[in-house]
Amino acid sequence: MINKGVVILNEKQSPEKTVVIMGVARSGTTMASQVVSDLGVDMGKSGVVNERSDVYSLLEKNKLDEFDEFVNKQNGKHSIWGWKRPKAIEYVDLFETKIRNPHYIIPFRDYVSIALRNQISVNADFKKNLKDTHFNRYRNVVDFIESNQQPVLLFSYEKAVTNKRYFVEKVAEFLGITDSQNVNNAINSIQINDNAYVNQDVLKGSIDLVKDGQVHGWAKQSKSAQPITLKVIVDNQFVKNIIANKPRKDLAKIGNHAFCDSFDEIGLEVGKSYEIVVCNQYDTQLKHSPKTYIHQ
Repeated sequence: MINKGVVILNEKQSPEKTVVIMGVARSGTTMASQVVSDLGVDMGKSGVVNERSDVYSLLEKNKLDEFDEFVNKQNGKHSIWGWKRPKAIEYVDLFETKIRNPHYIIPFRDYVSIALRNQISVNADFKKNLKDTHFNRYRNVVDFIESNQQPVLLFSYEKAVTNKRYFVEKVAEFLGITDSQNVNNAINSIQINDNAYVNQDVLKGSIDLVKDGQVHGWAKQSKSAQPITLKVIVDNQFVKNIIANKPRKDLAKIGNHAFCDSFDEIGLEVGKSYEIVVCNQYDTQLKHSPKTYIHQ
C-alpha cells in the first residue's frame, strides 16, 4: 500500500453538508479551499487567502442570531456550502450545532515550512513560531480530532501537491461530488509554484481618524509607489472603493498615499454606532481597522 497522505474519519453519507476548512494558519487551508470551490461548492471565497468575512466576522463578534439567519439562507440556496478559516478550530463549539451536517477538512504541513511562511508573510520570529506550532496550534488540532465525532478529512499538504489527482478525488469522495469536469478543474487549480499569497506586497497604513462621516488614513504596498485602491466596509457591508493618493505633510517621505473620503451615502443616523473597516482588494485590513464610529 502506498501512503498518499489522506485520511477520512467518521464518514457519513448525506447529500447536504456544511464544509469547514480549518487548522493551523499557513498549513494548506487556502489550497484546500480553492480545491473545494473548484469542485463546485459555494465557499464564498474572497481575496488571495479564500476567506469569507460574511461568516467569520459574525462568529468572532458573537453575532450568533445573525449567523443563524445567514446559515438558513445558505442552506436554502445550496445543498453543500462552507467556509475556510484556520482560526475556526478554536471555537468549533460556537457553530457546530448551528450548521447542517458539518464536514471538516484539516491540512497538516511540516513545521519548518509553516514557520518560514509566517516569517515571510507576517515577519514572525522563526524560532518562536516553530515552538508555537508544535506545542500549541497542532495540539489544538489533535485534541479536536481525538474528541470530535463529525466527518473529517485530514491530509498531508506535501503529499497532496505531489499526488494531486488522488487528493482531489478523495476530497470529492468525502463531499459526495462526482462531476468529472469539476474534479479536473480542481486538480489544475493546485499550483505549487503560485506564490501570490506569500509574495504579495505587504500592506502598510492605518485608519487614523473617523469623524463627521469621513474616514482618514493612509495606505501603500511595501514594494510599490503606485497608489492603491481600498475598500470601505461599514457594518460588514461594502460601501465603496477609495484611492489612497492624497498628499499629507507627515507622509511626505513616502509620497502621496493618504486618503480622506466619506461614507455618508449609507444614510448615517445620529447617535448610532458603526464599525468601519478599510482594507485592500485582498481583504487585508489596515492598522486600527475595524474602528468604531458614533455619528454626531
